[in-house]
Amino acid sequence: MTSGPPLDAVLPLDDEPTAAPFARSYTIAVLDRWLGGGTGHADVVDAAALITTELVTNALRHSTPDALRLQLRDASVLITVTDTNTHLPVLRTPSPGDVGGRGLELVTAFATRFGCRCFTGHKAVWAELNLRPGSTAACGR
Repeated sequence: MTSGPPLDAVLPLDDEPTAAPFARSYTIAVLDRWLGGGTGHADVVDAAALITTELVTNALRHSTPDALRLQLRDASVLITVTDTNTHLPVLRTPSPGDVGGRGLELVTAFATRFGCRCFTGHKAVWAELNLRPGSTAACGR
């Protein structure tokens, strides 16, 4: 964990199918470096990788992704994906037979907090993971 100012890393994203797996690998590498690569935060790194993959995949599916931003604060990791669409994501409940549509459900299941905001011609979708053991809870609980 940090004891000074937040650590910040930004990865520009392109509109290619490789953006999601590349962003996932980047998230794992950055968080391993920031958190010391030990097993103490393995669950956080795994959850962050999954959340990153889902947010970037949604940006690819519904828009054009801009960037992935990772921030490490004293007690949390903030993951933000920006894209060129101002329509906010909708958390829905897919039918059992649906092939997709569970991405945001996964994000809210692993994130401590989740949200989105629009700004001129873009939106940012973010998820926060608490670094304290046993504190990860679904959004809104």
